Amino acid sequence: MKVLDISQKDCDLKRPIYEEIRVDPLFRKISKHSIGFHIFKVENDHIESVGKDQIGVFYDENVYIIYAAAIKGTFTDQNTISREIKTSVTIERFVHIWIGSSASTVKSKNAALKIIELDVHFNHSVVQYRESQGHETKRFLSYFKENGMQILTGTSHKSTPEYPRLYQIYGKTCPICIQMKSINWIDNFNSGNVMILQTQCFIFVWVGRSSSSIERVNSLKIASKFRDCRPSTEIAVVDDGYEQSMSIECKTEWNKFLNLSERLVHPLVIKPVTEHNPLKLYKCANLNGLFRAEHIKTDGIEQIDLNDKNSTFIIDGDVYGIWIWIGRNVPKGDKAEGMRHVRGYMIKRNHPSTHPVIRIIDGHEPIEFIAMFPQWIDNDHSTSIARHVLEKFDALTLIQRPQVAAQMQLIDDGCGEIKVFRIDSDDITDIPKKYGQVFYSNNCYIIHYQTHAASTSHSVKNVIYLWIGSQAKQMDKTTGELFLTEMFDHFNTNVVQIRVHEGMEPPHFLQLFRGRLIILHGYDPCGAKRKFPPTFILKVIGNSTYTTKAIQMTNKSSHQSTDCYIIKTISGTIYVWCSQSSTGDTREMAKGIAGMIGEPQVVMEGAENEEFYESVGDKFVAQVKVISNNYMEPTLYSTWEKSKVSLYLATLIQSQIQLEQIFAFEQKDLTPDNIYLLDAGSMIYIWLGSLSDVEQRNAVWIMGLHLISIHPIPRSLKVPVCIIKQGYEPISFTGFFDKWDPKLLDNIKTFEKLRIQMNLSGTHPIPSPRSITNSISDVSYLNEFDKHQKYPLEMLRGDPLNLPTYINPSQKEIHLTHDDFVSVFNMEYTQFAELPKWKQVELKKQYKLF
Repeated sequence: MKVLDISQKDCDLKRPIYEEIRVDPLFRKISKHSIGFHIFKVENDHIESVGKDQIGVFYDENVYIIYAAAIKGTFTDQNTISREIKTSVTIERFVHIWIGSSASTVKSKNAALKIIELDVHFNHSVVQYRESQGHETKRFLSYFKENGMQILTGTSHKSTPEYPRLYQIYGKTCPICIQMKSINWIDNFNSGNVMILQTQCFIFVWVGRSSSSIERVNSLKIASKFRDCRPSTEIAVVDDGYEQSMSIECKTEWNKFLNLSERLVHPLVIKPVTEHNPLKLYKCANLNGLFRAEHIKTDGIEQIDLNDKNSTFIIDGDVYGIWIWIGRNVPKGDKAEGMRHVRGYMIKRNHPSTHPVIRIIDGHEPIEFIAMFPQWIDNDHSTSIARHVLEKFDALTLIQRPQVAAQMQLIDDGCGEIKVFRIDSDDITDIPKKYGQVFYSNNCYIIHYQTHAASTSHSVKNVIYLWIGSQAKQMDKTTGELFLTEMFDHFNTNVVQIRVHEGMEPPHFLQLFRGRLIILHGYDPCGAKRKFPPTFILKVIGNSTYTTKAIQMTNKSSHQSTDCYIIKTISGTIYVWCSQSSTGDTREMAKGIAGMIGEPQVVMEGAENEEFYESVGDKFVAQVKVISNNYMEPTLYSTWEKSKVSLYLATLIQSQIQLEQIFAFEQKDLTPDNIYLLDAGSMIYIWLGSLSDVEQRNAVWIMGLHLISIHPIPRSLKVPVCIIKQGYEPISFTGFFDKWDPKLLDNIKTFEKLRIQMNLSGTHPIPSPRSITNSISDVSYLNEFDKHQKYPLEMLRGDPLNLPTYINPSQKEIHLTHDDFVSVFNMEYTQFAELPKWKQVELKKQYKLF
């Protein structure tokens, strides 16, 4: 085991003397029984409270302390109003240090000591975070989702702002407007950016051709706020590559600060995907003035590993955060020193100082920490929705209680029409209804379910499942996926598609068969040959119609003392053998399945007669009574509590998948021109915005697999994946949102619509497939032209060896900006594209672009 010894000289923070800590008067004003949101600016020797009008505005030479408190299970943000909580509920408290990129070490060290005072004030019940500019945690960013963050240069607000100013607008889950330190092309402009140039007369919004749709919309909202402060200024949108199309007035003003003769826009910069390093667990101790961290485990960390309430543990998640967990019985002085110790650990490990650092006290774990564990038992937990609370339910009940439907993962009650098709290499075969509840492990099946007429008040009418057997051929899997997509596209609306692997069947899938699904080994015999094998043993799993199935046993099958089995002997006798610890519900489900095969005889463990032993044999009973000590009921695939469910914005940029988690998610976080993934543990939902890109849609299955592969909890890649469309969401999805309004997104305005509505000056909009101002052929040509990365004319005319490998030497012209193209060819690309091919080649040779 690797051991790290951290001495005083390894720490960058002064060791506090616990007995001498005095709580700052500003902190004492915060009631211990209230929720609220407060920000304090840290100076060299004191702190100052930040006024409400300045909340969300940060200066890069400053350090801030942010205090947020909310009732457990809820979230707070910058708009939260402080108020006393008089009921006996648990209040969660979070304290963040935010360190600007140019802040002095004196301020950051002072802040580290100040948060100890705040921690003492609340008797060490707060979660402490160390945030660095540009590397903030998802929780921190969630505080500013609504109104965004503004990061300015310097240390304080100036009564008379100086212009010009250049800002970058970034952040897909939290809009951030950051002031650039210099105003020039080379340092600040690439095609993935959205920039705002603010001058005395204009607010220019420069839109990179490869920029995010969310950042574009945010830029117009931020520009509007700037104009509200200075009504005499005019907003002008400037499109990447179309700068020469600006009006003379706009161009004159723009050239004063960013001369177009010096224009240099770098191609989109793709950040390399951060490799998911396994979590590492260290047990820590104080030994003769040394803080010792001993590595005890890598990955697969469980709550039981933190079993020593007298000890401290560090969980190293690298770029995802360094967590220090302190047992509740640890002395208060050591609790106060927690952040100092973990900083020393980071220095010893040579971790960058920008990595987020979080200190947690036993019993006050935040949800983002709990999410790293397969299971977490909260001592203060009170279950809001008990699992399996509905012994009897119908579609109306589920519609009225969407949170229950989501927790149980039931789209409806399964009373609609069901058709089952078997995949046969390159075709599908209809399975007769009487055989539709028996699947074979070597096959794949398409299940088309139409919801019952009584449940049409919600928008999903067709549910299409692809069930993939554990031994299915790749050809059948591929054919099944094609048919699944075909049917999904055929129905177009009111439809969801779900990919299910054997052994991972979700509750609604099992409910379709009323808990009587049978899975047998081998290939599905066709036609008249389709009948049960002469002998078999089925293990019955589950205790309700939406949790039960029967699977054929193998010698490697695991057994529990609560199991029931269905046995068919060579003589045709059907037995239902029930272990002593099996429940009445499981026995009833087993009898129901057995009744499909024949007339069953029920045999209880310990009451077996001679006839049973002669028919079945001693070997079976001996085998099932040997309970595996290592067997554990699967928990990774149960549906997570709402607090653990996560929403991600998914993007595909140059074949690279990027997922960005949205903390404290709400329905309004979903936007029509994007794709989102909701991870519920037992199911991954992929939500397709109505205006999302076709190329992105084609990669959604890969996005789902990518999410599973990078999750901190090791999980099977066979977790079910459900694809849904905007406006046709099942209640098993909408129930994870606190409030769901089916009409909320109807009036959402895209960047193009906002631009037209605001009647902004500037360049001509870069056409999109949704543009209505161009002819169809023009839109097609321009979309083809504008989707390519752009490079300087001199570079394209230069040595081909200096060009990126993906540039086709015979099509260099499509990598020119619009303005350069017009300057070289004296025509627009739409006109050039209409020319005969020989003429195009002649012109390209003439202008040294061939």
